[in-house]
Amino acid sequence: MQQYSKVYAQALYEIAAEDGQEQQLLDEITEVGRLMDETPELREVMTSPAFSNEERIDIINSVFGSQACTTMVNFLCVLCEEGRAGSVAEITEAFRDLYNEAHGIAEATVTTAVPLDAAARERLKAKLESGSSKRVIMTEKVDPSIIGGVIVRIGDKLIDGSVRSKLSRANTDIGS
Repeated sequence: MQQYSKVYAQALYEIAAEDGQEQQLLDEITEVGRLMDETPELREVMTSPAFSNEERIDIINSVFGSQACTTMVNFLCVLCEEGRAGSVAEITEAFRDLYNEAHGIAEATVTTAVPLDAAARERLKAKLESGSSKRVIMTEKVDPSIIGGVIVRIGDKLIDGSVRSKLSRANTDIGS
């Protein structure tokens, strides 16, 4: 992640915290990022040198003016003026990190070979929360190639309890 993304995210977070809008701005910047990902035309307008800042700002006002708060619209305009409109995804990630840190949240990506049932999901979540002393938000992925078990990525920590990994380690041990 670029350092400037963290700087912009920090500035936006400080404004949001002053106004008690942290959750609202997290939701809004996440939605802006999603729209830019899903709408190639919008991404093109926001990042192409073929468009002037005035044109970008007009588009921001027409697309987001009635849906986003004034703080978000102004923030997007500043990003355009600074040539950073293409960095919304990185800024969103940095903003989410700040939000999570301030609110005691850890995000975990859980990969299993088959979908977890509700009971297994709750047990795993409780175990992760007891180990991190934070509220855990889990994103689940299904990858049949892991054969069985679970892979958990929480922050910069990776816990690989997959059958595929265990078989790979066993194969390496046997081959040594």
